[in-house]
Amino acid sequence: MKKVVIVTDFEGELSVELTNNLKYVFEDKIIIENCYLNNMDDDHIIDGDTILFMLENRVAKATKNIKNLDKVIVVSRTILEEEALKILDIPQNSEVLVVNDYYETTLQVTTLLYKLKIKDLRFISYKEGEDYRHIKYAITVGIKEKVPSSIPNIIDVGVRCLDTSTFIAIINKLNIKDSEINNRLLKYIKRIVTLDVGFKQQYKELYKLNEQLHSILEKSSDGIILIDNDGNIILNNDRLYEILNIDMANNMTNINEIFDEDFIEKIKIEDIDNELVKINKKILIISVKTPTVYHHAVNEKIIVLQDITYIKKLEQTVSAKLKSTGLMAKYTFKKIIYYSKIMEECVETAKIFAGTDKTVLICGESGTGKELLAQSIHNSSRRKKQPFVAINCAALPASLLESELFGYAKGAFTGARSEGKSGLFEEANNGSIFLDEIGDMPYELQSRLLRVIQEMQVMRIGSYKIIEIDVRIIAATNKNLMREVEEGRFREDLYYRLNVLPLNVPPLNKRREDILPLFKKYANEHGELKESIQKALLEHKWRGNVRELKNVAEYYSFMKNSPKPLPDTFIIKGDLKIRDNLEISVLKAINKHADDGDGIGRVKLVHVYNENNNKHITEYRLRIILKNLEEKGYISKKIGRKGCVITQKGLKLINDRDK
Repeated sequence: MKKVVIVTDFEGELSVELTNNLKYVFEDKIIIENCYLNNMDDDHIIDGDTILFMLENRVAKATKNIKNLDKVIVVSRTILEEEALKILDIPQNSEVLVVNDYYETTLQVTTLLYKLKIKDLRFISYKEGEDYRHIKYAITVGIKEKVPSSIPNIIDVGVRCLDTSTFIAIINKLNIKDSEINNRLLKYIKRIVTLDVGFKQQYKELYKLNEQLHSILEKSSDGIILIDNDGNIILNNDRLYEILNIDMANNMTNINEIFDEDFIEKIKIEDIDNELVKINKKILIISVKTPTVYHHAVNEKIIVLQDITYIKKLEQTVSAKLKSTGLMAKYTFKKIIYYSKIMEECVETAKIFAGTDKTVLICGESGTGKELLAQSIHNSSRRKKQPFVAINCAALPASLLESELFGYAKGAFTGARSEGKSGLFEEANNGSIFLDEIGDMPYELQSRLLRVIQEMQVMRIGSYKIIEIDVRIIAATNKNLMREVEEGRFREDLYYRLNVLPLNVPPLNKRREDILPLFKKYANEHGELKESIQKALLEHKWRGNVRELKNVAEYYSFMKNSPKPLPDTFIIKGDLKIRDNLEISVLKAINKHADDGDGIGRVKLVHVYNENNNKHITEYRLRIILKNLEEKGYISKKIGRKGCVITQKGLKLINDRDK
């Protein structure tokens, strides 16, 4: 425990008052010892962690008895505020005699009274032998017996107490870091008059700042150490002990108690960024930084220790939260099924794009998997653990799309949330935003989007505050944007901002090698498909691309054991004879039942065909058969309800079959 020695001339009220001052602030955190010069032996040694003297000349007198002069503090003393108020009773412009035990201490009190500036009073320091019979008022500090008897009005402000500056000096000498002591000192200085009028307020502000800093340090999940150039620990938080598995009772003073010599030498020379170190069987991530200080050099360094287990848990928590909010990409390049060369080139290009933060513009027909590629690019980028936010620019009206993208301030418009709302660009900060169907974005919003891309700044609707963002932009469209620019529906400057890394996704009919593998994947079919099914799938035009294929595969997964395993849009051509007979039957029905001079309508044809053949054919299936017959030149279609008419080529086919 630290020891404070109070040195006074003799035992009395002064030593008692100063002892009480110290006990009020430090309580039982220090040992207090009193030493009196008037009865001190020549060989007495004054030894303590801090030694308090009242006057500098007393230090000189006791130099030979002091073990360590560096421990000496010449105190500053003041008076209590409630005692100082008594001085207000003295009339303005009066002469006031100031009386203390010695002339040197009397001068100290006189200086203090002048600094108080309570009233326009003229203070005169007492000297023995002088005539003060013309003075009516005297101020003393517990020495009433020394006031000349001729003075009728004596104001005793009590024995002087220790000033704030002295307590700060004592705390620094003792190197005590204790929030309870700081709290009690703050209460103490509220009761006293400070020698420096601004010092009290400065201490309050400093104390408040220190408490805020302490609160921040203790709430941090990281272990934090501030050291000097010799590795001495200036400041640390309690979390450090927990991370290092060290008992808090072990008050560390130097980092050599934590790190080995090689590491200590390394951090003296250079800063360290996220280096793995093993301490007490724990893997920690350590960073060492030199604080930025202007105008003068600084030797301090900040060491931050992070528990890798905690970081992993934090990543899991963040990941779970992103999933719960939907702000996460779920697809990766591994989930993209392809065998075609053209799709392989597309995916390989996308993988290269994933390695940069530049804007990607994905072009392709509807249903080709543009968002799947966008998510895969995000998940292969450095931003993969950050949000992925997607919005369809064609799905919302201009006013709603604007508020969704950029957010709005409190009370921006009628119906707005009272607290305001962050936009999707803010939600995607540090991650990626996917602007799907960008070609359908309203023209009036395109200029605002252009500014966001250029400046990486967002301003909410109804606000003047600029918000800095760091977002990777991935856009997609099924339109020819260059044509949209030429026709005045899309801004040319925005087009060139978006078209930094263009990625063209081929339609499914250009990658026919992928049709059957994709179909089997979506249909959850592990065996071989019938040849007739394969033919039907490969000959289909797939105008809806992969999205259409997925729907057909789901239909097949439920209907594969039925007579009609594929939707009506497909004619299963595995049995050519059956197909040809169906077409011949329809041709015969057209030839027989067509009205004179006109053809037969599709609705009537369905009715007569089903009635004459005792079979059921849907109007949709019939439409496909008629289309095939027309393409082969067997029928021609009339405008309106006149329907279909058999051609000479069709009549020849019927006659040839009947022979």
